[in-house]
Amino acid sequence: MNKYSSKAVKTAATVGMSLAMVLSAAAPVLAAADVMGTKAQVCYTAETKQAMSEAKDALNAMIQDLKSADNGKINLSKVQASTEYTWTNTATFLKTDEVEGNLSLENLLEKELPTGEVTLANGLALLADCNADADAKYIIGTHIADDKFGSTTAAEREFGIVNAIELITDDTNSMIKELAINYGDKDTTYTWKDGKTVAGKAGKIGKITDLATYNTEKGKYNDLVDLKQYFGNIPSADQTYVKDVYNDLLDVMKEELDTYSAGTNQIVKDYVNKLKNEDIIEGTNVADVVDSGADFDRANLDDLKDFLADIKADKNSTLKAVALYEDVEDESAVAEYIDALETMVSEIEEVNDALKSTSAVNKGLRDITGKLSSLITAINNYEDDTTSDTLYNKYQAAMAAFTQADLTKLTDYVEDVYEMFYTLNAVQRSNGKYVVRSEETEYARYLSEDDIADFDTNVKTLLTKLVDDSNDETYYQVLTETTSDITKYLKACTTDIEGISLGTTFTSSDAKKIVAARNAYAELEAVNFAGLTAKEKRAVKANEDLIEALYAKLIINGTITQTGWVDKGNGDWDYIAEDGSRPSKWIASGANWYYVKNGTMLRNSWIASDAQGTRWYYVDDNGVMVSNTTVNGYTFNSYGVWVK
Repeated sequence: MNKYSSKAVKTAATVGMSLAMVLSAAAPVLAAADVMGTKAQVCYTAETKQAMSEAKDALNAMIQDLKSADNGKINLSKVQASTEYTWTNTATFLKTDEVEGNLSLENLLEKELPTGEVTLANGLALLADCNADADAKYIIGTHIADDKFGSTTAAEREFGIVNAIELITDDTNSMIKELAINYGDKDTTYTWKDGKTVAGKAGKIGKITDLATYNTEKGKYNDLVDLKQYFGNIPSADQTYVKDVYNDLLDVMKEELDTYSAGTNQIVKDYVNKLKNEDIIEGTNVADVVDSGADFDRANLDDLKDFLADIKADKNSTLKAVALYEDVEDESAVAEYIDALETMVSEIEEVNDALKSTSAVNKGLRDITGKLSSLITAINNYEDDTTSDTLYNKYQAAMAAFTQADLTKLTDYVEDVYEMFYTLNAVQRSNGKYVVRSEETEYARYLSEDDIADFDTNVKTLLTKLVDDSNDETYYQVLTETTSDITKYLKACTTDIEGISLGTTFTSSDAKKIVAARNAYAELEAVNFAGLTAKEKRAVKANEDLIEALYAKLIINGTITQTGWVDKGNGDWDYIAEDGSRPSKWIASGANWYYVKNGTMLRNSWIASDAQGTRWYYVDDNGVMVSNTTVNGYTFNSYGVWVK
């Protein structure tokens, strides 16, 4: 139904029907809201747009003609439907010869617009229904400036339009009566011009005892404030009486609302206090999990969801007795707790996904359980006797048994599952020794005792066990770094040299790849190709002769000179880098470390880690860095660092 027509339909037959009333009652046949289907189907057709455009022009002309009839002062509330006026300007926007002589407003509205069989009344009805911006400017009249609606929403404009039309179309008496009935205290009688009175019908605001009623009355107060901008459409002779009633109503409502607002704060406080003490499950309430971060077994997820659903549906009798949820849901104090509970729901669902036994990550971990167990056993045995070369070799072999695919499965589990619940930090104690401390994340509180027991103990050992407590490196770090090197060496010996043959004219890039392949092969051979699958090992060994032949060709071509270790005899060695330089640095060869200074290997020497001598190392007569042993009363750890 046309939102303007309810009042107009009831009064359309009266002689005193005003212009705005007639416009709002006009032509229900074409009113957009009365036509079957969506508004867009009616309002945005070419025919409708044309009719609206013509009606708008005609209405502007009507206002000019009415101003001329009223000495330039249009007063819409005084324009009567049966009074005849001269429509000189309006006639130019209607069909030719439609207007002859003076016509009443009722007769004028029956005339047709230039296009189609659309009457002026029908066109104005379409204009009112289809164009909210036009409603303000063309239906209300010129008293309301466009900027009144410049930054408002469509809903706000419609509210303003409805109230403006009612103020225009009603006479002063009925308008004041409506204000008093809708907004006035029922214990108050309102008097205006000529001693007329009406009793208020609204309940006294001060008697409100719940938020719902308060919010309703606050809405009425806001509506009343909005009405003030339409006083310009009230006949000047009546404005004083209207304003007296209006201001009286506004003052009373504001006073009572302000008085009651303190009470609303208390209601919210009461609601929050009740909410905090409500049990989600037996023995665990909202304050426990939100304020104190108490443990909450993920098995209770459905209970948490039901608890939230009951609150929102007002099925929690304790909370409902204080206030309905819709009346407090936007209060920040309430929203803070509800949001926290909803976050818990999301977090538990994440935990459930992470711990799902059928997930790819957990399946991957199960694939390497045997290797993990063997590695931990080898580590423990070696730590029991660090002087045993046999145990050390078994430990190294257990590390090398992990392929890149194995490493990916392990790191995926650590990063996607384990680290969701625990953070690990190596901390140095006052005695200089390191220890790894495990701290729970916020997700850990959702774990059950069974969940905790199910975590792979071998993974935990790798992550928390230090290779040496004088350093912060864990076995997990050593394993991942070693496996990463194996993968790099494999690539250098296979895919990187694909397409390079003895018949190839070597580029500088080819030369670098050949040298890298030879060095990588030596590293893999030194650990007996550990860490490679059988297929990978076959691929590397298949390239052994090719790599040596390619390297020999580089030397023959003069592309490179002799590099690497150069035997000088009597146990002395030099080291030449690939670029021909003689470096000063540690060099790894097989399982041993050597130190060269300006290209010469040191023997029976102490080497400082830096200029300050932060750490000291020692190389024996063969130039090998000593570790896990005592030499001449000096003890060295597994990293070769002198400790005492």
